[in-house]
Amino acid sequence: MTLAAIELPHFLILAWMAGGAIALWIAHRLKIRGQYQINILLPMAMGLVVFTLYMNTRNNYEFMIDDIDIVETHPDVTSPDGWKTLWVHDYWRGRSTDNHLYRPITILSYWVNARLPMGGLIKDGHAVEVYPRYFRGVNMVFLAALGWLLALWLNTYVQQTAAWLAAFLFVAHPSHAILINYVVGRADLLAVLGIVGFLYAQRLALIGHGWRWWQGMLAMLFAVIAFGSKETGVILLPAALIQGWIGSRHADSEVTDYIRQPTTHSRIATV
Repeated sequence: MTLAAIELPHFLILAWMAGGAIALWIAHRLKIRGQYQINILLPMAMGLVVFTLYMNTRNNYEFMIDDIDIVETHPDVTSPDGWKTLWVHDYWRGRSTDNHLYRPITILSYWVNARLPMGGLIKDGHAVEVYPRYFRGVNMVFLAALGWLLALWLNTYVQQTAAWLAAFLFVAHPSHAILINYVVGRADLLAVLGIVGFLYAQRLALIGHGWRWWQGMLAMLFAVIAFGSKETGVILLPAALIQGWIGSRHADSEVTDYIRQPTTHSRIATV
């Protein structure tokens, strides 16, 4: 294979791998402990998995089905003042009989996405053309971020290996190809991202036996993302109640603490 035959997605994957290698080399030179090196490697590997699985599929299609009305031609996405007006409009902007959907955070993400580098053609603030592959690319970023947050949250309940293995299996599930290829799948990604992020912040507060100001701010931010992205964000409420009922109990630590404490027989044996 010649250098000219290598396409942009392959360059991005190679660049990501090179970035991970450089980060580990710097960590090694600075004599950072192996545990913290793993905390660098695992998120990099999460991004690599997402890039490898979904990078090529994002380039194959134009906007499809609901993407056309919700992204490509949505007035609040294409208008320069859309970031102001989207808060008072329904999801479809009156172009559907289903006018009871309110997802301002999702529409705001499309408005910002169209104005990112290579996200669209902007003239006088108007997005006269938006490019689907870069919208799908942002969906990939949200999926990688969701997997990372999921691993952090699960790691407060189980060992690191189990938490990250579950997160890797989650992002590699074939059903996520739909959330990448259909840009409107971002609503689901953002809603779940908000739910998991809130639960992680709440879990940290429970373990620490009290809310710190930054945990409260983080929890509120994730709650806004969950509720403002899709109606399924309301799952946050029962999930938070269940986690609050569980409290600061930690199943894995309870088991290990029990194992570490010597039994009566072991004490007699050591005498």
